[in-house]
Amino acid sequence: MLVTIQNARSVGGTITAPPSKSMAHRAVLCAALAEGRSHITNLEFSKDISATLGAAAQLCARVRTGADDAVVEGLGHFVPLAAPVDCCESGSTLRFLIPIASLTGQAVSFTGRGRLMERPQSVYEALYREQGLRFEQSAAGLTVEGALTPGSYRLAGNVSSQFISGLLFALPLLAGDSTLHLIPPVESRSYIDMTRSVQAAFGVQSHWLDENTLAIPGGQHYHPCDYTVEGDYSQAAFPAVLGAVCGGVTITGLAPDTPQGDAAILDILRRCGAVFTRTAEGISFEKAPLHGVDIDLADCPDLGPVLMVLGLLCEGTTVIRNAERLRLKESDRIAAMEAELRACGGVLESEGGTITVHGCTNRLHAPAGVLHGHNDHRVVMSLAVLALSTGIPLTVDDAEAITKSWPNFFEASSPWARRWNMLDKTKRYLVVGLGLLGGKYALELTKAGFHVDGINRSEGHLQYALEHGYIASGKTHDFEDLVSSADHIIFGLYPTASSSGSAPTAICSSPAASLRMFPA
Repeated sequence: MLVTIQNARSVGGTITAPPSKSMAHRAVLCAALAEGRSHITNLEFSKDISATLGAAAQLCARVRTGADDAVVEGLGHFVPLAAPVDCCESGSTLRFLIPIASLTGQAVSFTGRGRLMERPQSVYEALYREQGLRFEQSAAGLTVEGALTPGSYRLAGNVSSQFISGLLFALPLLAGDSTLHLIPPVESRSYIDMTRSVQAAFGVQSHWLDENTLAIPGGQHYHPCDYTVEGDYSQAAFPAVLGAVCGGVTITGLAPDTPQGDAAILDILRRCGAVFTRTAEGISFEKAPLHGVDIDLADCPDLGPVLMVLGLLCEGTTVIRNAERLRLKESDRIAAMEAELRACGGVLESEGGTITVHGCTNRLHAPAGVLHGHNDHRVVMSLAVLALSTGIPLTVDDAEAITKSWPNFFEASSPWARRWNMLDKTKRYLVVGLGLLGGKYALELTKAGFHVDGINRSEGHLQYALEHGYIASGKTHDFEDLVSSADHIIFGLYPTASSSGSAPTAICSSPAASLRMFPA
């Protein structure tokens, strides 16, 4: 899907932060492992959360969803699996579930999409091999079998916290006590404590013996409860950066006291010179001059892409450190953001996990072509922030990637945007008028991989478009079949054309005639 992002004359308005995806994953799994009914409210059914809910339903729970909530009834036992567990593209779902799978007494296979099965699982593989358990991973999927044993576990503290959280979910259910020793340096500690916080709400406890060692009593049980998911600071970072740059933005739905490490976005923005006020109603940003700072991403890696945008819009230089894990996400987020920001005139470079971004607001410009979203939700949303902050119209592909974490991001941002033109590559497009305007639309859409047909009064223009690959098929008359098969009709005509009769009534009245791309 392509999206064209163009801001309004002035940015301003209120946006409610979506529910925390990180906390929702954890609440769903705790509820599924409990025996009895839990009601989880303030949910957003992103692809990642839907994957975790689906996995819970496969393994050990009955799940019923509402508009923004879910009832998860834990069965108190695991059920025989008839198919692999589909984790979609959710790294959290997969890594949380691998240790839980060891409790089932059966072989459990996982599948996924995108880069999921390419993401490293060596931490678990080493643990499973040490205990003589089955662990098989390929591009097609991953299979584990065998029960983890209680005892002492040692993990590098600078690996993804998802591995640590996965063990935290499973180890309390074993018969004996366990310890989890993290070899310094320990990164993403906030995500570990987030897991412990949600577990505590469901009656499961652990505690720090020292700075790097967790004690996990065995023989525990998850207890059902009603749980409300708080707002997501990692998603709120996108409107927060926009508000810091432009002013006039208020964000609601964020808890002041939170275990979320991504709440660091407020401190980072404050150090950059951002001016904002926190009240009971929300966080309101004023426009203020911003300057570059030194940022440590060790505890908040998800903020990386939008902070690279922020760095371009600050005076001076921004240095982002400990960003190595950005290379192992849905995309290599460092390389992806470097490529797209440079296409807009951005000046930045990276070495390993250190990114240096030079403030260059005056050098930014519209790119020569379509920007790439890299099938990565945070890349797409970061580029949207760049467009809205600078007023530079940007067209981005793979925009559907936002459904992974914030499905209604564009709708929520609509008060700030003059136009969101979203085009889906699974649909058929019909261009009416293949002259200078419509021909250009047809060519660019075809080059981008869309199916495009055309209608034109002039046989000569039509033949030219066919011969040069602008369209897949076209007609000058008797085009009812093209109209009826089109999902969207694009009018490459001047505004007076439809009213003057140049665009037939049959076309204008079609339900597909929704994309009226007239010239200004």
